[in-house]
Amino acid sequence: MVHRSLVHKEARGQMLLRRVRRSSEDVLEFDLGGPRGGMSSALSDASFVAEALRQATIASAHLLHSTALDWAFIMDRMVFDLEACSLRSHPPDRLLIGARDVTARAGALSSLTSEMTLLSGGARVASGQGYLRVVAANVYARLRSNIPPREPVPSTRRKAEPITLRNVAVHPPDRSRWRVEVDESDPLFFDHAVDHLPGMVIFEAACIGAATASVVHGPRIQHFDGSFHRYVEFDERLELVVASREAQGPGERIRIQALTGDDDAMAMSATVRVAPTRACLPAHCPG
Repeated sequence: MVHRSLVHKEARGQMLLRRVRRSSEDVLEFDLGGPRGGMSSALSDASFVAEALRQATIASAHLLHSTALDWAFIMDRMVFDLEACSLRSHPPDRLLIGARDVTARAGALSSLTSEMTLLSGGARVASGQGYLRVVAANVYARLRSNIPPREPVPSTRRKAEPITLRNVAVHPPDRSRWRVEVDESDPLFFDHAVDHLPGMVIFEAACIGAATASVVHGPRIQHFDGSFHRYVEFDERLELVVASREAQGPGERIRIQALTGDDDAMAMSATVRVAPTRACLPAHCPG
């Protein structure tokens, strides 16, 4: 069984990876399981793929490259494509992950680009890449000016959704800029102490923003390519801005930015491709 420390989670219920074996010298194969509840209902497929990519990238760095458990992992970019119409009808049961562009410094892993494939009954349902940097614990402490991590906030009354978008302009409502509100008691994103707003929170907010901005019916995320540019502190505001929208077949390609601080510093920029649910025909699905 995969230990939760290998994916940087405290709650076993939030783990997607189960058993692991080597498919080849440089590729790991994981059996999958884990939560579907708690994720945004409209975007659970994208959330599942992104979290699987995050967990598998981190685990592979530990298992294939012997990276110490206390080192810091920094995901600079995340890319994935959803090829199945629905992961509910084609639930992933296996994950393959390898790496390219592996670099080392003083004999320790410095960076890599992971390459992930999600399979359902042998058919590929999603694929992705994670652009990862790793730094020693003492280096990360200096990088973050020794900011102490914040413990999870206990709560017995969580919001229905961990992330809420509020229109910045109310009259009339603005479909292109929102203030992001985060429930820090939600265990999906806050099951262990962290010193900044997790990147997965920003990812999820960007997907919600793209779906909210889209004019297609029943938008579903097909493609995500996002780069993270700076940390977002807990006491900083976070806003989403739609930079552009472009029709692409029956769907849209939306460029979205996450801005933070008093100077609107860019925390993340992403291109998200959405398609209408009705355009997803069973004949296009694997299997």
